[in-house]
Amino acid sequence: DKLRGFNAHDLSLTLWSCATLLLHPGDDFLHSAARACARGAGRFEPQNISNSLWAFATLSHLPGAAVLGELEREACRKLHGFKPQHLSNTMWAFAKLCHDPPPALLRGFVAEAEAKLRSFNAQNIANTLSACTQLGHRLPVPFLQCAEAEAVAKLRSFTPQNLVNSICAFAKQDYTPGERFMSSFV
Repeated sequence: DKLRGFNAHDLSLTLWSCATLLLHPGDDFLHSAARACARGAGRFEPQNISNSLWAFATLSHLPGAAVLGELEREACRKLHGFKPQHLSNTMWAFAKLCHDPPPALLRGFVAEAEAKLRSFNAQNIANTLSACTQLGHRLPVPFLQCAEAEAVAKLRSFTPQNLVNSICAFAKQDYTPGERFMSSFV
């Protein structure tokens, strides 16, 4: 098992690279990588956590409850170090894996996202709204208002998919965005 010699960066970068290339390395490799993630989770930085989860989700590989639990624990401990892309990708990965993270972690991610929302790009906003909604998490109205305000400020960079994901998330959250957001559809 050559993965035993990989450090956290090498392991997460290998997973990320396979997923980015849409190169499925095989179940044996992914099971071995998942075990290595669980063993080394304490040495993972936020980007390593995010990249690994994103890769497993992109490759449609559920790494198992023990692995997810270890990565969740590290995410809780290192939450303030997550950049907007890490927050968005991690939430997207949980939703894609149909994995409901512990409520405390989800609340922490939403609070951290709200604090950093001005630094989110269009895809980060849309994916975070969509992922939280897919996980059945009721977002606080102040978060939805902030997300809408940031979306309006960045409307020029929203793709049609970003718009659709955002409006669907708003609808499922029973939140009605204002006229400026809605005018982006015409």
